[in-house]
Amino acid sequence: MPKLEPHLQKALLYDASLSKNQFELVRKYLIVALGYNPFQPVSMIKALDVEVFQPTHLSFKEDKQNKMSHYRPVDEASKWHWTRQQQDLQRRRYQKNRKCHIVFGGDHGQGAFRAVATILLLSKGHVHKYELELENDFLCGFIECKKDNAVTLNYSLAKPLNDSLKRTGPELVFCQDEDSNRFIEWGRTDEISRREGIIVLHSVDVELFMVGDLKFQLMVEGRVGSGHWCARCKLGKTEWSNAESCIACGEAWTWEKIAAQKQSAARIQQQKKRQPKPNETRGCVQPPIFDAIPVQNYLTPVLHDVDLFTNTVKSLFDSYVDYRLENRPKEVLEVRWAEADGIIDEEEADDRVYTATDLLKTAKALGNPLLITEAKESLEAAKEN
Repeated sequence: MPKLEPHLQKALLYDASLSKNQFELVRKYLIVALGYNPFQPVSMIKALDVEVFQPTHLSFKEDKQNKMSHYRPVDEASKWHWTRQQQDLQRRRYQKNRKCHIVFGGDHGQGAFRAVATILLLSKGHVHKYELELENDFLCGFIECKKDNAVTLNYSLAKPLNDSLKRTGPELVFCQDEDSNRFIEWGRTDEISRREGIIVLHSVDVELFMVGDLKFQLMVEGRVGSGHWCARCKLGKTEWSNAESCIACGEAWTWEKIAAQKQSAARIQQQKKRQPKPNETRGCVQPPIFDAIPVQNYLTPVLHDVDLFTNTVKSLFDSYVDYRLENRPKEVLEVRWAEADGIIDEEEADDRVYTATDLLKTAKALGNPLLITEAKESLEAAKEN
C-alpha cells in the first residue's frame, strides 16, 4: 500500500500545525477509513528535523496594536553555524582566507520587514560563500509590520542587531581547544590568544557592508528625504541636477560628519531662534539606526542601476519601433507620450504626498520638532506640486 512521502508528511504536519495528540487522532481515523496506515513512522519524520539557531522574540506596538519581531544576533548565529561545520574547519580551508566581508541588509514587503546577513571569505582569486543549509539561515531579523520606518525599527530589533554587528570584528579568529575541537571567535587575535585553553590557528580582518534601496539607506543613516539628498555625499538634488554644475561628487558622508551636521542644525535653532532650513540639515535629523557599518560601505543598490539601464534600452527600442518600423506620425506619438507622462506625474504626486504624510506621522511619534518642521515643509511642497 502506498504511503506518504516523508517530506510531504513533514510538510503536512507543519502546515496544519498538528500537535502529537492531534496527529494521532487524524491517523487513527484515516487508518479506519482507508483500511491501512498511510503514514510514515514517527522516527523517520523526526530524522528530518533540522537544528536551527533559535531567534529572540521582541514585542512592540504599531498603531496601538501588539506586533511581534524576531532577531538572531549576527555574531552568535554565525559562531553557532560554524561550530556545527566541523568538517569544513578540519579541512583547513580557513588558512587560505585573507579577508572576511559581512553583508547586512533589509527591505520591506508582503506585510513584513526582513533583515538578512551573509558572510563572504575572500582568498586569492576566490570568494567562498558562507555555507548555509537553509534560506532562513540568512534571516537575522523579522518584523510583522505595515512599513519599515525608523519608529518601527527602533522600537523592535534595531539596537540588538546593531550591537551584534559591532561585536563582529575587528577580526574573525579560527581557534582550537585542548580537545582539538575547532570553532571561531570575533575579536582581536592578541586578546583571544591569551585565553586559557585556546589555540589561535588563523585570523582575518573583518569589514561590514550594507545593502538596501536608497530609502532604506537614508533611513538607517538617520536621515530623511531619499528623493532629495544623496545617500553617499552631501549633494542635494538641485545640485546634482544642475546642468551647468561641474560637480560630479560631493564631500563623502561619515558618521562624524553626519553628527556634526546635526550639531550645526541644533546650534542654528538655539542661536537664531528658528528651525534650520533643509540645506542646513541635509536630511540629518535623527540618530543613526545601524552605525556599526561605515557610511562609505553602504553599497549602491543594484536594482536602481538595473532599472536605469533597462529603461534606457526600452526607450531606444520604442523609438526604433515608432519611427523606423511603424512610421507613426510625430503628432500621434507626442499625444500618446503626453498622456502617459500625465498619468505618471499624477501617480508620483500622490506617492510624494503619501510619503510626506507618513514622514510627518513618524516625526510626531518621535516628538522631534526639527523633523516635524522638515516633514511639514515636505508635505506642503508635495501638495503644491
